[in-house]
Amino acid sequence: MRRLAVRSFCAIVTLLELLMVATPLGGEEILQPPIIRIGEWWEFRNSRESWRVTVEAIDGDLYILSDSRDPNRMYYMDRNLRIVKRVDKSGLETQYAAPPYLKFPLDPNISWQVTTVSDRLGGEVVYSFTAKGWEEVDIGERAIRALRIDVAETIRRGGVAEPGATEVVWYSPEAKQIVLHVCDCNGRPEWVLVNWGGPEDSPFRRGR
Repeated sequence: MRRLAVRSFCAIVTLLELLMVATPLGGEEILQPPIIRIGEWWEFRNSRESWRVTVEAIDGDLYILSDSRDPNRMYYMDRNLRIVKRVDKSGLETQYAAPPYLKFPLDPNISWQVTTVSDRLGGEVVYSFTAKGWEEVDIGERAIRALRIDVAETIRRGGVAEPGATEVVWYSPEAKQIVLHVCDCNGRPEWVLVNWGGPEDSPFRRGR
């Protein structure tokens, strides 16, 4: 198992360029969706800001989240930990169409693809997901075991395919969340989980 130390976002990119070799996942148990309770929360940080996301309610298969950056809206997260929509205080809904990084039950030994249609790009976008292995992500003084998933986009327009963005995410069953995201996409900064807990854990700084 490789260890990825998160010291700065520049260090993250440097480590990725070293082409880390992950431990093969043969024989690993299939991962089920995490059991998430009302009151659980996660704190994230990118190069510009920090924020907290909290589970305020559960509506069927959706978790209703508050975001400390945007108190006038609620966000709906599905069982694949994907934000599917936001709802303003006025009741206005905005849907999100991006595919999830995770696909539960998650078999760590296979790859999968999702194809979407992008009006903005004028064609199809094929997302290819590949689980690469378990790695340890060092967040502060704590090492978190996380599954690395590589994501590659291919854009198809007029019968021509061209490469799009590439991303890497690390999912931790312990944190019940993606703990690190790295992307070469313009305008989409990297982010890292720095802390998490439940309603009884608010003073406890897990990720420091």
